[in-house]
Amino acid sequence: QVNDTSVESVTHAEAVDALKKAGSTVRLKIRRRATDDALLNVSQISNKEEAVEIELVKGGAGLGFSIAGGVGNQHIPGDNGIYVTKIMAGGAAHRDGRLRVGDKLLVVKNTSKGDVNLDNVTHEDAVSALKASGERVQLVLIPGPRHGQPSPRTSRANTPSSTANSLRREDVTDSTEEPRVVDIE
Repeated sequence: QVNDTSVESVTHAEAVDALKKAGSTVRLKIRRRATDDALLNVSQISNKEEAVEIELVKGGAGLGFSIAGGVGNQHIPGDNGIYVTKIMAGGAAHRDGRLRVGDKLLVVKNTSKGDVNLDNVTHEDAVSALKASGERVQLVLIPGPRHGQPSPRTSRANTPSSTANSLRREDVTDSTEEPRVVDIE
């Protein structure tokens, strides 16, 4: 809704017109997709040939990895994705060996909230989904760069690759803001 004008079930042009006619003060009423509509599974991923699903067993040391990214806190400019930035020794991710720095998390399965799509969520929502996972958590992800080879989805022209094969905020020259990173235990 734009001020008192409903823009539900109208064309794009009609919605734009309503915004243009709104005046100097605009009051928007928005509705987010229902949780069930936001769920994502591997068969719905457009580049599913790249997506993999792994299961981690927490144990006493927790999941043992850090993430960065999300809406309003992009790890990679123009991408609201959630990325693995660190693997802690002794944690589930380290013991399993498949999750790597630079991997893009798409879905957290088997949480107390059901399956949680991490596409266009805030960093806080991603942390909450990971913390709500049970002893066994399934992650759907797109592997990041391996063995120094840039990922076609995340590589940027004229950007040096990190020695740890990770995507680092400091590689971006147009931003001084540090990414928010939270250790998930």
